[in-house]
Amino acid sequence: MSRDTVATAAGAIVYSVALGSAVVALPLLALDAGYTGVQVGLLVALSAVTQVLGRVGMGSWMNRFADWTFVLASSALLAVSSGLAALSTDVVPFVTAHLLQGFSRAFFWTGTQTHAVRGDRPAVQGMAIVNLSSATGLLLGPLMAGAVGEFSLPLALWVSAGLAAAGLLPGALLDRLPPFSPPKGSSQKRIWQRPGVDAGCWAGVSAGAWRGLLGSYVPWPPPARPPA
Repeated sequence: MSRDTVATAAGAIVYSVALGSAVVALPLLALDAGYTGVQVGLLVALSAVTQVLGRVGMGSWMNRFADWTFVLASSALLAVSSGLAALSTDVVPFVTAHLLQGFSRAFFWTGTQTHAVRGDRPAVQGMAIVNLSSATGLLLGPLMAGAVGEFSLPLALWVSAGLAAAGLLPGALLDRLPPFSPPKGSSQKRIWQRPGVDAGCWAGVSAGAWRGLLGSYVPWPPPARPPA
């Protein structure tokens, strides 16, 4: 197994654990700080919108910057995001934390998936490594957040920040593949006109929307029982 394959798998696991922990700890911390359920929903939606906007621009950005630089940037942004939320739940730092998390997610998933399908290994094998590693991390992250959050929600976010910072190491060990060089005379807009691309895009939108519905929850205490 090559160094790049190990670094890709390790980076996906570490980042996903950090992200899974933050995704659970942030809404709980917001409720504990006095934010309403609607406000928490808006913050989560803000992070999701930021991720979409970040991904929209990455097609042109990857013609200038290598994919591994986005993987490194994603770990740094997630570390700062979780650290900010752990330090303060005031509006400005808390909103900034969600914005940074959105960009971090956009950079990581696009950068890692792009890197996985390049290089010497088969593209299917690369994607399988990323999907399996990230799924494992996203299972462990919420468990860790719940266990640590029982004692302190800010501590759960500090752990997330530390893990995200640790993800810089496997990111630094990735192969230094060059940025993309688009063929001369090609237009990035033409990809939307290719047969089957529109169906693939709508399939991604529907799957993402369903996943968002499943993951967009706000823990809420049950109504108090009337006295007997």
